[in-house]
Amino acid sequence: MEIYTNMKVAHITHSGKFVDDTIGLFDSIDYLDNTYYFMASKINNELQCVKNKKYLVVKNTFKDIIDDILERKFSVVILYSKSYGMKTRQLLRLNKETKLIWISFGFDIYSDTSIMRLDKFPIKMNLFSTKTKRYLISHLRYLLGMFYRSPENYIAYPRFLQRVDYVSTVFNEEYEWLMKDKNLHAKRFSFKFVDHNKYDKLPEQIAMGKRWGILVGNSIMPTANHLDIFEKLKAMPLAQKDKIIVPLSYAGAKTYRNYLIRVGKKMLGEQHLMPLLNYVPLNEYLSLLANCKAAIMGYKRQQGIGNISWLFIYGAKVYLPKESVTYLHYKNMGVEVFSIEEDLTYEHLNTPLSHEQIEKNFNRIKQAAHYDIVRNDLKKSIDEVIKDLDENDIKFEI
Repeated sequence: MEIYTNMKVAHITHSGKFVDDTIGLFDSIDYLDNTYYFMASKINNELQCVKNKKYLVVKNTFKDIIDDILERKFSVVILYSKSYGMKTRQLLRLNKETKLIWISFGFDIYSDTSIMRLDKFPIKMNLFSTKTKRYLISHLRYLLGMFYRSPENYIAYPRFLQRVDYVSTVFNEEYEWLMKDKNLHAKRFSFKFVDHNKYDKLPEQIAMGKRWGILVGNSIMPTANHLDIFEKLKAMPLAQKDKIIVPLSYAGAKTYRNYLIRVGKKMLGEQHLMPLLNYVPLNEYLSLLANCKAAIMGYKRQQGIGNISWLFIYGAKVYLPKESVTYLHYKNMGVEVFSIEEDLTYEHLNTPLSHEQIEKNFNRIKQAAHYDIVRNDLKKSIDEVIKDLDENDIKFEI
């Protein structure tokens, strides 16, 4: 039997937006010896968001990361999303005794059925609305991209699912759906990205009459169904001050971004469209969200949750597809959320939530995602992992 003072945990991440939250949570648990890996190819685009760059171990390739993990004999490896560049054959090199924890972001578990299905992702859903689907199937590059990714997704993905020991999903509903896949036998692992001070208190609200923003999506990803949302906004009598804020600096193809700008100006008017083409510092971005009276998020899968939670905090109305898992999740929580199909009118989005409704939304989300609650749930999950390792005669002094 081997006894270790601290449990060695390797974190493999590729999204700079979440690195600081990850480091803050895991480093707050004193019996963990954490190492955070990052691929060099991601540095230029992602690390501008990271304050704690000195904590990162940067490697050129995913293979180099796995090589280093094997050499240093980590007990636990935590993979933050199964991105397309992270080859399954490398993960399968990990020792069987090493516990693999998968923190799913969402895109790595949903399979689109609206165009064609070439992967083995467990949760099947029609992700695209009419106008967006029409755009995608008319572009050969998108279709070829699906074929290009299919060998890794279709052939290797089931083997990846079989290797995973623990999985964390953003919503509990997603975990229940995941577990229907015959290849997955992972235990639930509790983890959320959370800002330490995010839910300390409800911020002072900007009066609805002074707000000018309507947010559409949070990235270039076509799963936001921007084109279909533009169609709905086009039919509304927008006021002169109204700005349609469309974040287009994150996660997506420039071709689609340029098309959205061109079509958005034509459909909504250049005076109304406000595309965000460059990275916006967090404080400036939160100021934009605080000035939003509404957000129309066309995501049918789980996506953009950080933006959505901030919008609830600032008292904005949030509209989602009625069939989306996010709409279902917030309804189950008792949060005041609205459907695009039944509720979205110009009059409705200009009618403010009451202070009681805003407070209720804030308290519901705080109850599920407060830092102390998230940290305590994380520690419980880590204790479960330690028990599993103890069964393999690996002991830790805590």
